[in-house]
Amino acid sequence: LNAPVEEGDMVDKNTTLFEIDSSDISINIEQSKLSLTQSKRNYSQKLNALDDLNVKASESGTITELLVYEGDKVTSGQTVAQIRNSSTMSLVIPFAANDAVNLSVGQTAVVTLDSTFEQIRGSIVEISAVDERLDGNMLVRYVTIDVQNPGGIYPDQAATAMVGDIACNGSGTFKYKSDSAVTADVSGEVSVIYFGEGDNVSKNQTIIALSSDSLETDAANSGDSLQSSELSLENQYKQLEDYTITSPIAGTIIEKNYKTGDTMEAGETLCVIFDLSYLTMTLNVDELDIAKVKVGQQVKVTAEALPGEIYAGVVTKVNINGTTSNGTTSYPVEIRIDEKENLLPGMNVQSEIVVASHSNSIVVPVKALSRGNRILVKTNTALQEDGVPEGFEYIQVTPGISDDEYIEITDGLKEGDVIAYMEDSVPQATGLTFPQKGGQKLLGGSNGGNIQ
Repeated sequence: LNAPVEEGDMVDKNTTLFEIDSSDISINIEQSKLSLTQSKRNYSQKLNALDDLNVKASESGTITELLVYEGDKVTSGQTVAQIRNSSTMSLVIPFAANDAVNLSVGQTAVVTLDSTFEQIRGSIVEISAVDERLDGNMLVRYVTIDVQNPGGIYPDQAATAMVGDIACNGSGTFKYKSDSAVTADVSGEVSVIYFGEGDNVSKNQTIIALSSDSLETDAANSGDSLQSSELSLENQYKQLEDYTITSPIAGTIIEKNYKTGDTMEAGETLCVIFDLSYLTMTLNVDELDIAKVKVGQQVKVTAEALPGEIYAGVVTKVNINGTTSNGTTSYPVEIRIDEKENLLPGMNVQSEIVVASHSNSIVVPVKALSRGNRILVKTNTALQEDGVPEGFEYIQVTPGISDDEYIEITDGLKEGDVIAYMEDSVPQATGLTFPQKGGQKLLGGSNGGNIQ
């Protein structure tokens, strides 16, 4: 849909390079959302079904009858227990309609038992909103009064009541506040019975636990389906991010293969970005020298394509994963070049790694050092050895670091000494006119390197 950058443009990391039509994935996302909603609903239903395996008391009261035993199989809707609340008795009694409209829920009522004339205080819990006609065309409304049972009140016992100065219009009979059946909401096998007949329970307290392999399996499968739907939607959103192509690095667009309106396929190269702030190269170092190479050492780099140019590099990584060829192992060493003028990616280069460096050293040509660390030095001595030029003698010295041409002498020579050595089978004598040259040991890669 959009390709806002061109070749030669410099971009920052995460800059948008291409925007691809995402209508297909958007449809998939909506479908995944619907699937996730359905999976959540189904899983919630399965969890509710699992919770229904815990058969709970419908009201607070005393278990008067337990109808199952552990191991019994019950079906959905089957009554498993009977619970009665006998501590509170309800009296439903008629009041004249004209009087009932002046009553309110919560008012105190005085209840008189017909059999004993005992008086008990109670409270109004319900007032009918509909008038009913009794014999004699008397209009009444029924009022429900709850009283705490002192132990002597029983169902169908008759009583009358007064609320303040308002008397009822007839007697009524008591009934238990609640006398309800406890039923199983799902089918299962009775695995645990927590309470027995005569025990008191609270509303919603579990009295029987059922087990059901099928319900547990359904819930587990539903949970797996929900997780799968969540992962699918998450994956769709991640794919949606792939429809906006951003730059993985800061750099320069050196190649752009697609423009707005083009059709592309997954896996194709859209563009190429180079970070030209510095160059890197890999130098293969022989196994005999790799122990001397360390991160941070300076490197001298030259290119055949740029004669006379010398570039400064630095070792950034020494890879211990070597490659063996013809019985010799070499190790890749990564080098970074910051000052890279005229040096381009892909050029072939040679390099030398400075593994040691001393300044203001006494140095001599490498060929001047004889076996046993001896050097011919002019001493004007009268003694003459066979094969030794007149006026010279061998002096024992202590060598230091060296490169391909020179070697450092740390002890045995002083500035100004004249030495002799063989070159092309002809004795040569020279004064030490190069004492300021720093001794350097250089390592060169046997296969050169390639700039990246």
